[in-house]
Amino acid sequence: MVEGLDLQDATVLELGPGTGAFTEYLVGMSAGPSQIYAVESNPAFAELMQARFATVQTFTVDACRMRSVLPCSPRSVKAVLCGLPLLSMSLSSVHRIMKSAFDLIRDDGEFRCFTYGPRCPIPFAVHERLLIESARVRFCPANFPPATVYRVFRA
Repeated sequence: MVEGLDLQDATVLELGPGTGAFTEYLVGMSAGPSQIYAVESNPAFAELMQARFATVQTFTVDACRMRSVLPCSPRSVKAVLCGLPLLSMSLSSVHRIMKSAFDLIRDDGEFRCFTYGPRCPIPFAVHERLLIESARVRFCPANFPPATVYRVFRA
């Protein structure tokens, strides 16, 4: 998910961190982010994140409402790492999440997500409305189930 990203002294936002697999990697990076925010709607996972990662600010809120709680300034986040099940969300929810994320992402930043589906989990209509593009970063056949990572960026 973070391959090829320069996150040194950057702000990173993680959406749907779950048990913190990506968070653990971020926290352990030698030249890693200076600030990590996590948005987790499941209270049990949010508590686990707070217990495991004292340096990560975790917010227990639905990602559709993240802008109401995050202390980030517009265009201050270098990367958004998304573990949300975007394929199972409504078009309006995905649009709200992506709009909020791109309000926060710097011009040189990007949104990363993974999917078990055959194409980018962000609908074409959202790409068009927000003027964003996506590109496949990596296919991970050894993952179970196999997954594909996408980067999403301003057009």
